[in-house]
Amino acid sequence: MVGKFRKSRFNTPIILIGGYLLLFLSIRTTILTFDRLPNSLNNISIFFIFFFPLVTTRVVTYTALGIKTAISLTSILTAYANATSPMEQDMLINGIISNIVFPLFSLIYLEVLFRGLERIRSMNSQLAAEKEQAEKSRNIKAEFLANMSHEIKTPISGVIGMSQMMLSQNPPSYVRENVLHILDSSKNLLAMVNNILYYSKIESNKYTRKEKFFLLRPFLESLFYTMKQTIPEDKSLTLCHDLSADLPLCIYSDALKLRQILINLISNAIKYTPRGTVTLHCTPTSEGLCFNVIDTGIGIKEEHLTTIFEVFEQVDTHYTKEHQGTGLGLAISQQLAQVLQGTITVTSTEGEGSCFSLTLPCRVEQKKTESPSKEKASEIPRALQDTPLLEKSIHVLLAEDNRVNQIYIKHFLEKNNISTEIAMDGAEAVSLFEKSSFDLVLMDIQMPRMSGLEAAKKIRHIEQQKGSSPTPIIGISASTTEIIEEVSTEAGINAVFPKPINIAQVMGEFRKLQHSS
Repeated sequence: MVGKFRKSRFNTPIILIGGYLLLFLSIRTTILTFDRLPNSLNNISIFFIFFFPLVTTRVVTYTALGIKTAISLTSILTAYANATSPMEQDMLINGIISNIVFPLFSLIYLEVLFRGLERIRSMNSQLAAEKEQAEKSRNIKAEFLANMSHEIKTPISGVIGMSQMMLSQNPPSYVRENVLHILDSSKNLLAMVNNILYYSKIESNKYTRKEKFFLLRPFLESLFYTMKQTIPEDKSLTLCHDLSADLPLCIYSDALKLRQILINLISNAIKYTPRGTVTLHCTPTSEGLCFNVIDTGIGIKEEHLTTIFEVFEQVDTHYTKEHQGTGLGLAISQQLAQVLQGTITVTSTEGEGSCFSLTLPCRVEQKKTESPSKEKASEIPRALQDTPLLEKSIHVLLAEDNRVNQIYIKHFLEKNNISTEIAMDGAEAVSLFEKSSFDLVLMDIQMPRMSGLEAAKKIRHIEQQKGSSPTPIIGISASTTEIIEEVSTEAGINAVFPKPINIAQVMGEFRKLQHSS
């Protein structure tokens, strides 16, 4: 269809130019042959041929052509009747012939013109309809993937959560080894699902920048701790970060997208570095910041450096594949960087390692942080769940419809001296909230009978009626998209965490909410 449209774009100007040239010569012949016609009629001829067909219908054009021809012939016949010499009569006869030939040529040309215009309009309409259908199909696919993300990620979260719970119970070594394999496989599966969903959103053009000021150093340290937890225990790998002393206190950018880019780059470095170090550097530039992820891994061949940012592209061949993944991580990072108006470049030496650099233009608050930070990952505790999270016990309402998620979330909460009451859906959560007092509500966003969003709205309404201070509500969801975060904020939910939830991070958010209130 696009080919046909392009062909018509080239054919139509040829038809128009050829027809205009033919008619112009006919008009000029008529004028030169019979220059006694009024100038107004000559002007009407030119205006009629060049402009009239483009602004009206075929019937009106043909009717106007007939009227114009009749007026011209009437004028010529009147002049012929008043002619006084044979030479003048011969010229008038030539004029009569021209005014008969001219409409015939006009009819042929106008028919070709109208058919060409109709063909173009038809193709434009068809292309518009196909474009609309393609966008509709793309949106349906995006909605399908969004719904499936919840259905797929919920059981994966359950497997990860239960595996972590088993590891926290100090199982025998042979059981521990098997559970670690289950945990690593589950995390790999979750990462692949997340990458597919991210790519689907980017393909659907559903990503826009949502910038705000945020503290840079806490952002990086939180990211660093999260990535430290992803290092397989069978790797002799050290994760480090080296943050410049000149870093600004705050930057104005999209924290979620920046976090995803850095997660993908660091995950990629961890995957392809069997031993050694992976280091995150961050330094200020004249336009913003520069992030470097440097590893001592297997490196990249020079011929692959130009293709690794393409979709589904991996260094491994299909027959000697040693590393798992979809080949989407770097492609997603590159496209997210473009959304942030940044760039990602890579330098690498095969067998020695790679350096991925993200240049991010952003506004900064020029106040400097107090001291540089250079810290090894081994200095951060590996399982924060094994340490007390709060100074005193609190009472938590957990609204979660999935039984497996209930078990492992309750296990980690109670292990840290946090009493928990469980609601199977939003309606039961609202009922329990009316009857009891809670320090924190953990609310699953998608539940039967009543969603977490509706339940949160009702809880905020109850608090307004009672005149009580707002209880922190933290949402948990298998799909933490920007839309979910927006509607959650509108519903009165303070923060949203993805499944499987990290209890330490949730309690850290709870402490922040307590201090802010």
